[in-house]
Amino acid sequence: MSDEGLKKSGRRSTVASAKIEGREVPPGHARSDAVQRYLDDMRVSREVSEDSADFGG
Repeated sequence: MSDEGLKKSGRRSTVASAKIEGREVPPGHARSDAVQRYLDDMRVSREVSEDSADFGG
């Protein structure tokens, strides 16, 4: 499966889970800058962690 296919599948799964759990994001909702920075930092942190795991770290 392509990277884009995996991302699309993950987004669909996340939206479906949120709907089941009653935590849907309202239409038109925009993340605050602080939340976006936090998510960006978490993504970078996770990528660094995954990269170090590739080298036995």
